[in-house]
Amino acid sequence: MAIKWTNNASTTLASAISAVATTITVASSGGSLFPSLSAGDYFYATLSDSSNNLEIVKVTAKVGDVMTVVRGQDGTTGTAYVGGDKFELRPTAAGLSISFDKSGDTITGPSAIVVNSSSDALSIEQTGSGEALLVEANGSGNALHITQTGTGNALLVEDSSNPDSTPFVVDAEGTTIIGSTTSQNNSYRLQSVGTNGGDLLTQRWAASTGGSFIRMQKSRGASVGTAGAVSSGDSIATLSFDGDDGAAFIQAATISAEVDGTPGANDMPGRLVFSTTADGASSPIESMRINSAQRLIVQKSSSGATAALTSSSASIAVDMNSANNFTHTTTENTTLANPTNMTAGQYGSIVITQGATARTMAFGSYWKFAGGTVPSLTASPSAVDVLVYYVESSTRITARLIGDVK
Repeated sequence: MAIKWTNNASTTLASAISAVATTITVASSGGSLFPSLSAGDYFYATLSDSSNNLEIVKVTAKVGDVMTVVRGQDGTTGTAYVGGDKFELRPTAAGLSISFDKSGDTITGPSAIVVNSSSDALSIEQTGSGEALLVEANGSGNALHITQTGTGNALLVEDSSNPDSTPFVVDAEGTTIIGSTTSQNNSYRLQSVGTNGGDLLTQRWAASTGGSFIRMQKSRGASVGTAGAVSSGDSIATLSFDGDDGAAFIQAATISAEVDGTPGANDMPGRLVFSTTADGASSPIESMRINSAQRLIVQKSSSGATAALTSSSASIAVDMNSANNFTHTTTENTTLANPTNMTAGQYGSIVITQGATARTMAFGSYWKFAGGTVPSLTASPSAVDVLVYYVESSTRITARLIGDVK
């Protein structure tokens, strides 16, 4: 049972009717202008005469040009009309009320709202304190469904001016953007951008021990919801910190969570890898990691990796940015040159192993020894000496040679 409408339906009476007649015949073929009615369907029509006397009738059946009606609807009174008076389908309060049952600011009803427009399809303005648009649903379908088949955004929310400096946008690709109407990179589905901070705040207010929580997950499953175990070395998630070099954003540092071993049921070994970009470089390299054995490995620290030193033209170059712990096997009489990139507080060791022929080693002026006496290497093939050091400043390094370690 539904109300029916057609556009601009208008005809005249074929003959006179009394004030109580329930059958109305309209001019020949005039009935075809009005809605077709199935059982239970109806429409409202308006009768008017030359004196503009009006009556609204409810048409419950139509056979050709003959209408079955209920007289005196929507606050009007049955009136007698003569042949040639108008019979029209006009918008009426009763018709609109049935199509849209309106109570306060809530609209419900059996009919959908379909708007075709070359500009704003639907414009809602709210100047008071209530909701401009309230959507409530109690079913299994979507409460709000927006489909964008063009190139524009699917959703744009602004708080004041147009254009707004801090809008909320869902674009045609499904990217959510806060602070701009344009995606900066569609590889990233959630973006917060702007000139006044692209910040993220999470809060949890509860009388409990739990705090705010951000979870990032990785699966090797080929489709969403399909399980696929990760493998050792897989990256689970990465935080990237990028700076603008004047032409593009370049990574300055990253923190990556990776799988650190072979996973199994309820077994997921992990590591955190911290990487930084060196001065003059454009991509980060590993600086430190915490592995699945809970060990901290710092690449350029006394607890980190060891770098091998070689002698060239009777000189050994030492770059303190490359490591803190070093090794060297003698191949010629040489000088341990003044280190570069020293940082006060840095410390470490150099393990010096004599080759098949014992060699001598002199030291640059930055190297300082107890009593000012420069030590000598153990003069035996394959002998091992350990030089331990502590950096006092960028031009002074205190050292001690532990000789003939066996």
